[in-house]
Amino acid sequence: MYYITIEVGSPPLPFTVVLDTGSSDLLIPAITCTTCVGGDPSKYYDPRNSSSYIPVACSDSSYSCDKALCSHSNSSCSYTVSYVEISENAILVHDVVSLGGLKALTAFGAIQSINMSTSALSLHSYLTSYPEGMLGLATKSLSASNATPLLASILQQNNIANVFSMCFNTQGGGVLTLGGPSPHHKPNEAYIYTPIILEPVQFYNIRFIDIRVGDISITPNNSIYSLPHSFVDTGTPLFTIPTVAFGMLHDIFSQCKQHYLHGICDAPPKKTLLDGYCFNLTVAQRAAFPTISIFLEGVQLEYKPSTYLQHQFYCNLPSEVGLGIVSDPVYTILGAEVLQEYATVFDLEKMRIGFAERNECVHTR
Repeated sequence: MYYITIEVGSPPLPFTVVLDTGSSDLLIPAITCTTCVGGDPSKYYDPRNSSSYIPVACSDSSYSCDKALCSHSNSSCSYTVSYVEISENAILVHDVVSLGGLKALTAFGAIQSINMSTSALSLHSYLTSYPEGMLGLATKSLSASNATPLLASILQQNNIANVFSMCFNTQGGGVLTLGGPSPHHKPNEAYIYTPIILEPVQFYNIRFIDIRVGDISITPNNSIYSLPHSFVDTGTPLFTIPTVAFGMLHDIFSQCKQHYLHGICDAPPKKTLLDGYCFNLTVAQRAAFPTISIFLEGVQLEYKPSTYLQHQFYCNLPSEVGLGIVSDPVYTILGAEVLQEYATVFDLEKMRIGFAERNECVHTR
């Protein structure tokens, strides 16, 4: 999970927010929220203390307010944002938001309450500093409130090209670049692009062609990577592949007579890396695992064992590693751990996503 600090209101207050290309809403906790997590509750957003705050009425037809919660025409615009394992109830407001020194007057959600699943709560307990909110970087089509996303507001109001880039370090940290490709890639490494498919208009959909474990394809038919269920999502930590493909990967990893993989061949049945268990592996033991090649339209990416075998939020001990690959009946998701290998540019001017092998992601002015 990768997050940054934004500043909200006048005078500005800092909030940490998750960078999520799989959603479009900006959400930060309101001072009235008693179920919010992260940060200091006494410093949550209080519109009464911001001179630039503008209320949004529930009757405002520009937004998708929950009309059932309108008691009269001047009621605040309430709405709900649902993620995979979290739902957040918020009130829509207008205020000034700053990102990297660039400001915009924008609409966003002041969270009133939050509901988290058991696994989401376990992630909360794992993180030493849980982010306070969510910054959706997708297009307006995914906005629960129908508000223009923060990033689009900042780029438009500051006359910056509709392009942003991210570079993630494996051990945490990174750089978000606005207006163009990230410069944090290896010398002589050019960006290679795959088209964004926004029909039907949904996420940052891309076409998966094949996934290979070493030289072996785990794609019985590439129709398993169906649109709009195949996309890039920085808010999803792990590489998510269809159940049938994961089953084939499971079979390849389990061929212990051909290659002895620790955490699989020396583990009890149903308690292996493939089953969500964690193990202590040496550098040599991790290197024995094969590289996974991901073929997109026009692009080949490599998911190396040094990246997909790392400490995961579900591991009990800091020295343990887990498998950064999970299965889903429907979705194929290029999550944040895959992107740790690359500088990634989301070019909405030309509707494409580019990848280049990264250098260290260190911000320099």
